[in-house]
Order: sequence, then C-alpha cells, then structure tokens
Amino acid sequence: MKNRTLWYSIQAAFGGMTYAYTHERNFRTEIWFTVTAFTVLIALGAARIDYILILIVCALILIAEIINTALERVVDVMKPHKHPYARVIKDLSAAFVLLSGIFGIMIGFLVYIPLLLTFIRGL
Repeated sequence: MKNRTLWYSIQAAFGGMTYAYTHERNFRTEIWFTVTAFTVLIALGAARIDYILILIVCALILIAEIINTALERVVDVMKPHKHPYARVIKDLSAAFVLLSGIFGIMIGFLVYIPLLLTFIRGL
C-alpha cells in the first residue's frame, strides 16, 4: 500500500464525518445538541472547566456514533454471510452510544444545573 500524505488522511477523515452527517440522523442530532450545549454555556457565562467537561462529553458521544456507524457498515457488508453475531455486534456498538449519551446527560446535569441556579438567582 502506498504511503498517504497527512493532507490525504485529513481529507479522508473529513469525508467520513461528512458521510456520518449526511447519512446518520443521530449524528446530525448530536452535532446540533453540541452546538446548543456550547451556545447555552456562552449565554450562562460558564467557567473554563464547564467548557472542558462538555467538550469531552460531546466528543465522546460523537466518536461513539461514528464508531457505531462504521461497525454497522462492516456488518452490512458481511450480510451475504449472515453470522449469528452480526446482531450482537450492532447491538453492542449501539449500547456504546447509548451509554455515552446517558453519562453525557448525567455530566450535563452536573454542569448545567448549578449554572442555571446561579443565573436564576441573579435575575
């Protein structure tokens, strides 16, 4: 296999993200939740640590969704050779996304509730 340039690798990665955005409704939804999350942080005047925590959570969820999509596509390619573990692989990768989302929501509550309470008290 030919050595690829860094630029080629970056283009391929953006191609993957574009694919996920155009073909995966959940990925699009998660992108817009990320944008909303940061917009609210800005509006509430959050501290740097809040931005860091939400950035880590959003990144984890988006990465989980891309991994889930990749695994689903691999299983789909293997369809002619239906294997009993095909459903298990898809379910496990979906569980990864679900758990990321659940823990993301928990961290979101820990970040946003104190910010909202401070904002309400300041009114």
